Amino acid sequence: MGVGPLKWDPVLARNARDWARYLARTGKFEHSPDDPWYSDPEGENLWAGTVGYYQPEAMVGLWRAEKRDFKTGVFPNNSRDGRVENVSHYTQLIWARTGSVGCALEKGSDEDVLVCRYSQAGNVLGERPI
Repeated sequence: MGVGPLKWDPVLARNARDWARYLARTGKFEHSPDDPWYSDPEGENLWAGTVGYYQPEAMVGLWRAEKRDFKTGVFPNNSRDGRVENVSHYTQLIWARTGSVGCALEKGSDEDVLVCRYSQAGNVLGERPI
């Protein structure tokens, strides 16, 4: 897509780990709340599935597979069928202004949970992903 590679960020990875642990412990599946005092919000992708069944590459691969529904344009108008939720993981992965990522995988009682955090956050209304 013409964007540079993401750099690993240990602070983002720690933040991802904290949220992944919370989700795995509680069985919830929801995005972390934005801190109103934090001036640089982090982007976030979530995944959950059968314990021990998927490898991280397959988890992220499902986000990447959203490319099939992606069309260029101004966010949130990037889905061929008009449903932004069909491409929002992918757009975060390729967001041109995003330079760093940190991820964590935690095992819950019923599901593995993967959380990836990004800086700068993507999926900004009115901006182009690439």
